[in-house]
Amino acid sequence: MKKLLILLVVLQCCVVQAETWTVGDGLTATSRLSKAERSEKLVKLTLVGGVAVTSEQQGLTIHSDKMTLNARQDPKQKKAYLVDTAVATGHVVVLKAMPSKTGKQSTRIEGASAEYISGVNESIVKMPVPMKIQSFNEKGQPTMTGTGNSGVATLEPLKKTNFENALRKAVLDGNVHFDMTQYDPKSKSKSPTTLHTTSDHMVMENIADGKRITLTGSVHISADNFGDMKGASRAVIVINKAGRIEFETSGGK
Repeated sequence: MKKLLILLVVLQCCVVQAETWTVGDGLTATSRLSKAERSEKLVKLTLVGGVAVTSEQQGLTIHSDKMTLNARQDPKQKKAYLVDTAVATGHVVVLKAMPSKTGKQSTRIEGASAEYISGVNESIVKMPVPMKIQSFNEKGQPTMTGTGNSGVATLEPLKKTNFENALRKAVLDGNVHFDMTQYDPKSKSKSPTTLHTTSDHMVMENIADGKRITLTGSVHISADNFGDMKGASRAVIVINKAGRIEFETSGGK
């Protein structure tokens, strides 16, 4: 009994409480261990253990086990800071949310390591390891799920832009599985339309009037009302906002 009590005391003493850095207005970083370097307009943080970085202006949250974060001063708001670059390892989850006319749409990106690069016109998430990308509608329903051996996602740079989708473009390489679900906003009982694909390489783009998906290498497509298509070397799928699907393939059976 005494040994058990001693062990519990030792364990409690070894627990390191998480600490939160407020880098500037709208940017916070939480971790169990951290190191900070600050210059006039830049802040560099080295974060270890239970890392969570949140940027309100960018609609961005990044979770990981370890992270090196570079933050820069927002040129439009002197007291605010934005995530400039981040290199994260461990269980990495990147969350991006965007307001839309019907509510909040979001994207979730997951993998073992990632590099985040913020730009004026777009932000990039690179994963050289197996990558999973999901998009959700304003009701939290999954509308898109893609997985591959590696990938790159292009996101909107800020929280408020003229674009309603958090995800602009997704590129997946190697053993790609890509599923899409279209929900009818006018019907609560109607089953959603589904699209399932596999390929060696995929490029998905959110365009003005819908989505364009380009698949190459060992393409297999299964879609409601279309049946199955196997063996194509290339396929282009266009889905408009009304849910209409158009295919263009080469080499299929």
